[in-house]
Amino acid sequence: MRIPIVTPTRRARSSGPMAVPPRDRSVHLEIAGLVFRVVGATEPSLTWIKERYRPFLSGKPAQVWLRMDTQEAWPRGRPPQPRVDWKDGTLQIKMLACRAQGSLATKQIRLSVPALPTALSPSLLRLLCSILLLGEGGFLLHASGVVQGHRAWVFCGPPEAGKTTIARLAGERSVLNDETVAIVKRGQGYMAYATPFFGEGGPVMALLNSRAPLKGMLFLHKAERFSHRRLRASEAVERAFSQVFLPKNDRAVVAAILDALADFAGRVPCYDLFFAPHPDLWGYLDGID
Repeated sequence: MRIPIVTPTRRARSSGPMAVPPRDRSVHLEIAGLVFRVVGATEPSLTWIKERYRPFLSGKPAQVWLRMDTQEAWPRGRPPQPRVDWKDGTLQIKMLACRAQGSLATKQIRLSVPALPTALSPSLLRLLCSILLLGEGGFLLHASGVVQGHRAWVFCGPPEAGKTTIARLAGERSVLNDETVAIVKRGQGYMAYATPFFGEGGPVMALLNSRAPLKGMLFLHKAERFSHRRLRASEAVERAFSQVFLPKNDRAVVAAILDALADFAGRVPCYDLFFAPHPDLWGYLDGID
């Protein structure tokens, strides 16, 4: 199941819910090929956005419009866990301190956020990216990514599996991230993209907005020596499903995730990797077909 992609129609600047105010305080961010235009941010928030997402600032034309509306108070009944609902092309995200609602067809999304400089939180933006990438057969994965020889290995697993450890072993190799990697279908293959959603490795793990063709996905298991096993497509889907960054309360969202993972696992080699935290890892990976 895929989210339909519709090219937004041209909007007049003087009308419509996402019209830019006369004094245009906006910024463009590019994440995994998606270019967001963020409008309506307060001056402190705009300053924070430019610093927090600095490597991902862009001058490209926007594909997605995010309108930030500051809320001074919140109604009762805030959900303790994030919730995503998707029906008839309309998206709703509910989080403890923010909301998002909009159209996946026109890609115009209104954000209700607290009166804080950090209002465009990485948690909210990550959920938005996750939903939008599903429309391209892609997803955001709880994984680290390292580029070796112009192609990327993606290392997937739950907390404490070793994702940041492997990113720290990268040496001169480019690190896409130590916590969240975007996987996007391009032609007959897949690309791995850097994201600004770093983990315990900190901002140093998200300094480059880069991408590389995906060589394979490795599901991590700590061990005393290196070994690996090629997974069947069904095994890879089962392992990856829980690591996709989206709440799975909505049936349409679940169906789209499974659809994307099934196509991915049929095209990209996936393995269980048993590893020790040692630089010899990269030599070992060179020997995997």
